[in-house]
Amino acid sequence: MEAAKKEAELPRPVLTVFTDGPRLDSGACRYAVAWKRGNRWRGQKVHMAYNQEAYDAEYAAIVRALRIGA
Repeated sequence: MEAAKKEAELPRPVLTVFTDGPRLDSGACRYAVAWKRGNRWRGQKVHMAYNQEAYDAEYAAIVRALRIGA
């Protein structure tokens, strides 16, 4: 956890984005996107539904990250 925090705090000249799209034990899918511009972190979590797979959530997170960067 500490190594991930240090990596996330490194200064970068461009947009930094982290994504995750798990399928929960309940069968629901969701995704989260966190991004940093300058020194400010922002994030978004989205519940997708119960009829999705983890891959659907991962793809949706990547698409959202690309839209943020555009």
